[in-house]
Amino acid sequence: MLQDNPKSICGYFGETKTKSLARFKVVATSEKGAQQTVLSGDFLSGENWGVPASSPSLISLPTSGLWRFDVYIDDKLNGSIVVQVK
Repeated sequence: MLQDNPKSICGYFGETKTKSLARFKVVATSEKGAQQTVLSGDFLSGENWGVPASSPSLISLPTSGLWRFDVYIDDKLNGSIVVQVK
């Protein structure tokens, strides 16, 4: 429930020659096991705010607590992060 500032940028810092137009998806999983796709789309080519490839994003989650975000690029898991949602 990111209510105060739901706007964010999804950025990719790796090799941009092949990733600037790659498909991406972010799947969020709550500590209770609920899962939903929270972002998906194409990376924008070109640099923004020092990020080689990025896309404007809006994230909304149904509950607070711990959430793991799994980031997929071209359907391959690229990384994960766990965040506390208030």
